[in-house]
Amino acid sequence: MTRTTTRRRYLAVSGSLGLTAVAGCADSGPGSGGMEDEDESNPDDANSDPETVDEIDHENPEGSVEFVQPEDGAEVTNPVAFEAEVEGLELEPAEEEDPEDGTGHLHVIVDQGCVEPGYVIPQDEGYHHLGDGESEIELDLEPGEYDLCLQASDGIHNAYGLTDESTIEVLEEDDSESENESENESADDENGDTNGNDTE
Repeated sequence: MTRTTTRRRYLAVSGSLGLTAVAGCADSGPGSGGMEDEDESNPDDANSDPETVDEIDHENPEGSVEFVQPEDGAEVTNPVAFEAEVEGLELEPAEEEDPEDGTGHLHVIVDQGCVEPGYVIPQDEGYHHLGDGESEIELDLEPGEYDLCLQASDGIHNAYGLTDESTIEVLEEDDSESENESENESADDENGDTNGNDTE
């Protein structure tokens, strides 16, 4: 009886710890990073130290990442299509443990700045994880100017020093539609004049 009870307790505790570890990666709270917050009064403590992985050099990895679209300084409308070019890093879906050197996934960070190498990239607002290993994403952003950071991480979201930064302006739909309509009307007028001259 004692042995069964002890085993059940062990399994219950093990299950709880396993769920906590998995939830830590998907947690959207301020203390996310794969660790349970021990002191709720200081939620940033969980991210105060790098999540070291001995086999990986996060600060000086090989390779590069770069925004292909949109270009730096571009004026765009929603949905904003982001496309990245990656060299020297094998893109893979995010993992729960045991990341491998030279592999990882991308993040598009909006108005939050790049993350220090070795630190966990948060799951908070403004941090968009391309967790399936993709290199493209579409986002809906409010009209305005945005500072962007494209950053790679290992499989458990520890930031690599592979980044690219740019600035874009998202236009209101009405403004862009008006500009397009004006351009189309001008083109129609020119075509009309040309056609009129041809018929004469």
